[in-house]
Amino acid sequence: MLAVVLCSAIPLAACVETASVEPARTHTPAAPATPDFSYLDDVGEDGLIEGKTYGQLVGPITYDCMVDNGWVDLVLDEDGSFGGTVPPEQREQYQADLEDCDAKAQLKYPMPETTEDDMRERYVFELETRKCLMAQGYPISEPPSVEKYIEQNQTGELWMPYSELPASLKQAEYKRLREVCPDPAYRFY
Repeated sequence: MLAVVLCSAIPLAACVETASVEPARTHTPAAPATPDFSYLDDVGEDGLIEGKTYGQLVGPITYDCMVDNGWVDLVLDEDGSFGGTVPPEQREQYQADLEDCDAKAQLKYPMPETTEDDMRERYVFELETRKCLMAQGYPISEPPSVEKYIEQNQTGELWMPYSELPASLKQAEYKRLREVCPDPAYRFY
């Protein structure tokens, strides 16, 4: 079975001083459904679905739901991530809405379990990415053994060459690198 290994975060920017607090909404998780993984039948040889990553499929659904919930100051990026300014007094509600919206997106594109074989395949791609990023002039640490890498997936401390790029890297350079050295975190397995 194909699986998706996705590592992403929804960034929260600095807080604004003047913001109206929306009325509290009740946290209502989406109803459980039997996962439909048929969308994975469309994964191409490049590990994408019609040229799109998992984030590019799910992100707009989650984003639209957040906007429908009143979070209109969010900005959707082409990679499917989004972010914006959330006042401190609204962060709890934002997080609850984000969980609800993500659950709704998961109904359309459920995330399958990641198998050990999936992780072994991803490891090979991470090694290729490391080599590519180093050829672009970026120092990347020595990889762990494949066994350690698989173990790291269980602890959430997964070795990923892209996570070693400088935090000061400009968005344009990051985008260029992703085109030259595809990030294994964004493909389907």
